[in-house]
Amino acid sequence: MDKPLSLYGWQVSPYTAKVRAYLDFKNIPYREIVPSAFTLNGKIKKDAGQIIMPVVYQDEQPLQDSSVIIDALESQNPNPKAFSDSPSLHIIELILEMFADEWLPMAALHYRWNYPGNRPFIMREFGKSALPWWPSFIQTFVAKQFGNKMSGYLPILGIKPNMEKALEQNTHETLSALNQLLSSQPFIMGSSPCLADFSLYGPLYAHLYRDPDPDDLFTPYQHVVNWIHTLQKQGQSYSGDTLPPQTVLENIQPLMAIWRDTHLPLLQQSLSAVREWHQQNPEQTKLPRVLGKATLKIGSEEATRLNLTYGYWMWQRVHQAYHQLNDATRQQVQSELAYLNIGAMLEEPLPPVKLERCRLYKAI
Repeated sequence: MDKPLSLYGWQVSPYTAKVRAYLDFKNIPYREIVPSAFTLNGKIKKDAGQIIMPVVYQDEQPLQDSSVIIDALESQNPNPKAFSDSPSLHIIELILEMFADEWLPMAALHYRWNYPGNRPFIMREFGKSALPWWPSFIQTFVAKQFGNKMSGYLPILGIKPNMEKALEQNTHETLSALNQLLSSQPFIMGSSPCLADFSLYGPLYAHLYRDPDPDDLFTPYQHVVNWIHTLQKQGQSYSGDTLPPQTVLENIQPLMAIWRDTHLPLLQQSLSAVREWHQQNPEQTKLPRVLGKATLKIGSEEATRLNLTYGYWMWQRVHQAYHQLNDATRQQVQSELAYLNIGAMLEEPLPPVKLERCRLYKAI
């Protein structure tokens, strides 16, 4: 690599936190740039297709989407490995990446925008990042525009008043399961960080941990707090006995059961909608961002939300990893992950799509 990468992103961005943690683990040289509103509306929008974070520039070429960035850099920098060698655990870490990227943002947005104690903090963060050299009153004005846009995602994602307590309960269940896992091993897949660590760290750190309200959210989960602090330490090496895959597979089941019972039904609705769209629109190549409505269910509570198509591309990553395995290994994965009830989904053909400039297209 001729010169350090450039990482454009804000501290409040969970996907930027995910990529930053990955770069630190890999000891890949980079400089972090906090893009102003002018940079976002100019350079980033032109190069990535919309105002979005993070964007990584490598030799002046932009990489966008945290998964795309990590995939590209992992192929260039294979050591230390960020992906598990165990086929079943690799499937799980891709699922947890999807869980972190697609499900946990609902909790992050709820706590950030429905807890009033976060407003002054987040407005200062937005204002300083967007307009670092401008007067505070202008920073506040621009920050409110960002804030209104972000808080407007709440009802779109189904985060309505009847869902708030259920979502908070789900958040505590997730943190509790993660805390229990980290009480028996230092990282999600054992003795060294992996894709699942970086992915979950993103929304947990950049939103829930940094935002001040509620100030006791992480108090019961000290192992999670220690894990967050460890992932913040740059350039360190990790040592310790490698845990057998079967031990990790057993330890991780409570966390994965939460994904199965909450996010999986929502994902299945996205897959169904995209398959139907493929059949009904043979001549079109660009997928809509939204295909009708979906039902969000957490516990006994339900709400209607937009049926987003991006999750289809995330599941395709899982699907492709599975189909790269030989028959015997696929049978092993099916056996070890039978409790997740995804066997048929892994086997079912998936019309391929590609991600370009923040949009999905048929992969013809």
